[in-house]
Amino acid sequence: MDKNNDELGKDPKIDSKSKKSEILEKMNSQEQKIDEMAEKLQSIKESIAKIPKFDEKRKSEKRFVLKHVFENVNDLDEENRYMHSEEEEHFNMKW
Repeated sequence: MDKNNDELGKDPKIDSKSKKSEILEKMNSQEQKIDEMAEKLQSIKESIAKIPKFDEKRKSEKRFVLKHVFENVNDLDEENRYMHSEEEEHFNMKW
């Protein structure tokens, strides 16, 4: 360490008090910028943590199965092929 201190005394650019204070101000400015970026990054991480995770396998809670029972399917012919069942209402829609 003594060697480093001796070398500092040999460089007139670093030795001047104005240069030292200028370097110190630049370092403080950079430190403030780094702190601001760290705060922004932390707030982004917190925001991301609040976003709910979506499960691709998740299914809609509004679901139903329409079941139609056709009797005497063998008796269906071209004339009677457009059969329909009674309407059912699901989620305020008629099906």
